[in-house]
Formats: sequence, structure tokens, C-alpha cells
Amino acid sequence: MRKSIYFLIAIMWLCSYGIARGMSAERRDYLSDSIRGRLSQVTSTADSVPLLFNLFDLSTGEGMLNYGEMLLRTVLRTNDTDMQYNVLRRYGAALAAAPDNHNSDIEALLDITMTLPEGSARSNTATYLEVQKIINDFATAPDSVKQNQVHQAIRRRTTGAGDQYEDVVLLFTLSSYLASNSPGELVIDYLGQLYRQIRALPARSYSLESMYLEQASIIYTRAGLHEEAVEMCKEHLRVMGDLDRANQKMEHRYRDYSSVYYHAYLRLLNNFEALTPEEIDEYYLRMQQLAAEDPEISSDHTASGRMEIYYHMGKKHYAKALELLKKHVKYPENEPHLSSLYNFMMKAATEVGDKEAQLEASHGIIKVLNEALEERRHERKQEILILKEMINLQNERAVSAQEQVEMYEAHHRNLVTYGSIAIGLLGLVALVVFMLYRRIRQMKNKLAESNDMLREERDNLQRTQRDLIKARDHARKADRHKTEFINNMSHEVREPLESLVECAHLIVDNVDESKRRYLDKYARIIDVCSDMLTALVNDVLLLAEADNSDVEISKKLTSANTMCELAVMSMRKQCKDGVTMTFQRHDEDDVTVDTDTRRVEQVLLNLLSNAAKFTDEGSIELSYKISPEEGTITFMVTDTGIGIPRGKEEIIFERFEKLSSFSPGMGLGLNICRLVAHALGGTVVVDTSYTEPGARFLFTIPL
Repeated sequence: MRKSIYFLIAIMWLCSYGIARGMSAERRDYLSDSIRGRLSQVTSTADSVPLLFNLFDLSTGEGMLNYGEMLLRTVLRTNDTDMQYNVLRRYGAALAAAPDNHNSDIEALLDITMTLPEGSARSNTATYLEVQKIINDFATAPDSVKQNQVHQAIRRRTTGAGDQYEDVVLLFTLSSYLASNSPGELVIDYLGQLYRQIRALPARSYSLESMYLEQASIIYTRAGLHEEAVEMCKEHLRVMGDLDRANQKMEHRYRDYSSVYYHAYLRLLNNFEALTPEEIDEYYLRMQQLAAEDPEISSDHTASGRMEIYYHMGKKHYAKALELLKKHVKYPENEPHLSSLYNFMMKAATEVGDKEAQLEASHGIIKVLNEALEERRHERKQEILILKEMINLQNERAVSAQEQVEMYEAHHRNLVTYGSIAIGLLGLVALVVFMLYRRIRQMKNKLAESNDMLREERDNLQRTQRDLIKARDHARKADRHKTEFINNMSHEVREPLESLVECAHLIVDNVDESKRRYLDKYARIIDVCSDMLTALVNDVLLLAEADNSDVEISKKLTSANTMCELAVMSMRKQCKDGVTMTFQRHDEDDVTVDTDTRRVEQVLLNLLSNAAKFTDEGSIELSYKISPEEGTITFMVTDTGIGIPRGKEEIIFERFEKLSSFSPGMGLGLNICRLVAHALGGTVVVDTSYTEPGARFLFTIPL
């Protein structure tokens, strides 16, 4: 858990000053070469500064640090103090974001800052560099060094030494340490104090505000304070907008804050409970635009998938969110966010009724809760240690005050007056100590209650896990019984049907010629009805195969003309009187298709049967066309029947859906066509561009 917190803090400082760039390396190299050529031709310092600024913004890694040093040396030769402070902050941010520890270089920048004219700009710059140095120390220093820095900060705050700017540095130290070691109620309190202190500075500091707002939005998000996190993110976006406008005013055309905006929008979506549906759509659209323009952002989006997850959870698209969560919850990039992701997964799985996903989410939540329980104990221990340190400092101050009183009494011989003062001070200290002690006891009680609640929640999740396992086993058993029943039913129905058809034809063949024509009509009716029942049984069997993901595909080279002719010959007898069914060839040459002949014929037969069912007069035509560019063949079944009502083009493909309750069949044919088409790697759709009477279905598969 702490590794993830350090990672978040590192990303926060990297983004706080906009070091990410949204153009390709080739484009940056081209622009850098062009600017270097122009730089070699200028002779004045004033002309060199904007070019060096552009090179600094276009560079990365060591190149950025080298140009930052050159830019600083150049701008220090000018009389523009505002530009000097700007370069000091920008170069300091680059040093802090570098992989190696550059605290000695940041210390040198602090020394340069203190040689410049006094004023709020110098104080803001010095404070910003001091905070960057502290954050850099926290990223690399051992725990003992960090604890020593925190104790010094507590001591200095308790004694009241220093001005507003030093108080900002101390509060940044305390909040950064607590955020990385004990992100509980105490760090929220310090964040509030820090924000008030930054806003109370004599002059506004965009850099300090940006650093604070980034840190606060991350901590509030982790604490589940969604409204506070959204407020911090929105304020951060406003600050970044002001910075953007300031850079445009200074003509820093290559300064890019795309990564900062992207992470701010991502945190906003993570707090979707506090957003309106319109805000969710707005921020999601902006993130998509940033990902389309910036390859680094696109790579982060693809790797983590959190943007899509947060968006679909916020819009309550639980099926889509669950699909993404199953895929991305195991990615290393999402390890710092497992707690919220598993909770999202449990909610989405519950909404769509996916018991296996609920089981997986419950496993993950139990694991995260166990880690959180241990982390919570550590957090409370750290807070108690800090409070104990504050109590000790208060005691030291009380002892010091008493000694001063005694010295004062010794010099002035006024035991009564200063004895009363000493008693009053001791009483006040005792009251403070008592109040602190009570607070510690209350915190311990809250910790014990939290532990009990976590244990109870863990037990509930374990019970839910056992119930889900039982439900899963029951569902599998029921599914197995269903498959066995369908297979047995198909065998029992097929044999009597075949016997009926054979007996009907046998009767027709053995009667007198005068009665044969009359009986032949009914024999054909029996034949058609038998085919319909056989097709129904086959449909039910195919649905069972599809539900069990067991649709077998056996490909071989097959003539397209042959498949079409056989389908038309088989279905022509189902046409009503006066309706013609034909196969229309558009090309003289035949086409060979590498596919499963039986499955293709099954789709064609269902489409032709569907057309014959709803066509009372006119014609039914089967044809096909080839698309060499896409490597596909599209079979077209066109009829002059009743057509498809507008808005029903997709509904008719759902299982058991029928346009008319009086039409024969169970509403399975089109659903089966789509299942088989997907198994063949193709599609079946209604041609919505067809405007003639009737309807046209398009069946497309690879060649």
C-alpha cells in the first residue's frame, strides 16, 4: 500500500508543473534542430531567452536539465526579475522530477533566489523550491530521516517560530509525511490548514496552489470524500487554466499541460458519485480528446483502462464496466486502485447478476480489507506517535515556562504573584494534556470499533462467497440437465417425424391414380410440416450448443452458387401459391468460399424460410455480392412481404421475438442466424437502406 502512495506522490509532483508533452519524438527533434539553428544566429541575450525557453520545453531527460541550466545562466544576465523567478521555479520542477536526486542543485537554486530583490515573488519561489526539496527527500530518504524532519517541523510549529511562508513549508512537510505513512483524519486536518495558509499569502502562487490541489484531490479521493475531491480537482483545473493563459501571454508555445488535465479529469471521473450525468459525459469527452492527441496519454489510458471503467460506472453501464473490470483489475498499473476497483466490480456484478464475477470481487475485497486492516493499525499508530510527540513538546514548553517563572521569581522576589502564574500555566498545560489524552483514548476506541466492523464485514463476505459457490454449482447442474433433456427430446421427435413422412409418401404411391392427386396435396402438407418441426428441433439444439459455447465450425472450400441453389431448391416448396423463389446470379463466374457449408446453408435456409412465411404474393430472391477490398461475401435475401416496422430492425434478432403472434414458429430463426453468423466470423442484419416493398436481409462472412 505504501509503495502505491509513493507512486501517486511521485506522479503528482511530476504533473504539477506540466512536464509531459503531447507531440511525437520526431516532431520534437525537428523543432529542436530548427530552434538551435536560429539560436546560433542570434547575438543578444534578450533574443536568446525565448529560444532557450522553447528548447527547454521541447526537451526531455538530461537534455531538459542542460537547457534549463543554460536558460538560467542567460536569464540571470537580464534585469527581468519576474522572468528569473519563473525560470528558477521551472528549472527546480525539472530537477525534482528527474530520476536521480538533485537536492544539491535545488539547494543552489535556493541560494540564487535569496540573492534576488526581496518581495513576495522571491518568498513564493523560495517556498516552492524548499517544498520540492522536501518532497524529493521523502521519495529517497529512509524512514528515520523523514521522521526526524517531521519532528523538527512539529517542534517549529508548536513553538510558533517562522513566518507565513515557513508555516507553508512545515505544513507541506507534515501533510506529505502523513499522506505517505498515515493518511487518516490528521492529514485531512493539516490539508485544511495548509490550504488556508496558501490562500492567505500576500501574493498568489500558482505553483504552490497547483502542488497542494493535486495532493489534496488524491488524498480526498482515497478517503472517500467525493465532494471535497471534486472541488479540489475543479479548482486545480482553474489554476492550470490561469497558468496556460500566462504561458500563452509569454509566448511559451510549446508548454503543454495535457498530462495534468488528463489526470485531473481522471480523478474527477473516479469521484463520479459527486458529479452530474452531464459532467461525467463532459469530462469523459475531454479525456478522449486528450488521449487522441497525446500518444503518452493514450498509452496510459490503454494500460490502465480506468477512464472507461469510471465512465461506465458513473453512467450505470454495469455490463460494460464489469467487462472492463474483469480485464484490467489484474494489471500492475491498477495495483494502487484495487480497493475501489473491486468495490466497483462487486456493484457491477450484482447489478447484472454475474455470480462468478461477484465471487472474484469478494475474494479481492477480502484481500484488500485484510491489508487495509493492517494498514489502518499502522496509520493509527503513526497518528498516536505524532500526537504523543506534540504532547511531549507541550510538556517541554510547560517545564520551560515553569523554569522561567522560577528565574523571574528569584530575580524579583515576588513569590506570590509568579507562583499564581506558574499554577495557572501548569493548570492550562494539564488541561491541554488531559484533552489530548481524551482524544487519544477516543481515537483508540474508534480504531477498535473500526477493527470490529472490518472483521464483521470480512465474515459477511466469506458467507456471501460460500453462498455464491453453492449457487454456481446449482446453476451448472441445472444447465447440464437442460442439455441432456434437449438432446433426448430431439432424438425422440425426429424418428416419429421421419416415419410420418415415409408413411405419407408410401400411401400416395400405393393408391389409384384417380386419388393420387388428391392425396399428394396432403402428403406435401405433411412433408412441409415435418420440415418445420425438424427445423424447430434443430433450432433448439443449436441454441443449446450456443449457450454452452460449443458451436463447431468445420471449414472447407465450397461453391457459393451450389450453396444458394440447394437452399432455394429446399425452401421453394414452403412458398405460398403465387410466390416465386429464385437464385439470381449477378456474375457469370462461380465463387469459392472457405467456410462451413452446413452452417452457411443453415443461415440461408432460415432466412428463406422467414421470407416465405411473411410473403403472401410477389417474389423471394437470393443473391450475393463480393467485396474484394474487405475480403467478404454478402448473401442477400430480398422479399416482397410485409416488411420490417421501423425501430424493430434489431429487436427481431432477439430470442423468442415475433412480429406477429399469429405467425408460425417460436421466434428463434433470426436469433439462430445471428449466432451462427458470429461463429463464422460474420454478421446478419436488416438492410435499412432498402426502400422497396418488403425487406432485405444481409448475411456477410469472410471469403
